[in-house]
Amino acid sequence: MTIVRMFVQKLSKGGEDLSIGILFALMLLICGDTIGRYILQQPIPVAIELGEFSMIAMVYLSIAYAQSLKLHVKVELVTARLSPKIQTILGIFTDAVGICFWVLVTYQGAEIALEVYQYGDATPGMVPLPLLPAKILVPIGSSLLCIQLLYDISDKVKKILGHD
Repeated sequence: MTIVRMFVQKLSKGGEDLSIGILFALMLLICGDTIGRYILQQPIPVAIELGEFSMIAMVYLSIAYAQSLKLHVKVELVTARLSPKIQTILGIFTDAVGICFWVLVTYQGAEIALEVYQYGDATPGMVPLPLLPAKILVPIGSSLLCIQLLYDISDKVKKILGHD
């Protein structure tokens, strides 16, 4: 395993770990907001915004790690009946299509994050929160997923060529 691949894997795993921590913090936030809203009649002012940011973070911080463990949903109704070589070739094709899609997400996400940075956009409301931390996670997570998909294609090509 190359140093770059190990670095990407550690980044992906770190993103997954951070995502788990964010999920725990979100659980505490929702509990606190519920208690504040219905028992104390005083909700947490930025709970909704922080919840939205947390969901973005959880998805984009963990998506590459889920791909590295092959945990994304697959429907194998037809492909399960095909030969292993054909399955691998189809896997290369679907990973390539995935890269095309996620490169666009990365590009658009980076453009939006740059725009948010330039204008200093924040959420409306009593407590304005900067949008940049949430917006920057989209291109970061998407680019890590693209790199992981490239590694997956490389592994599948090696499998076809018999270089396991």
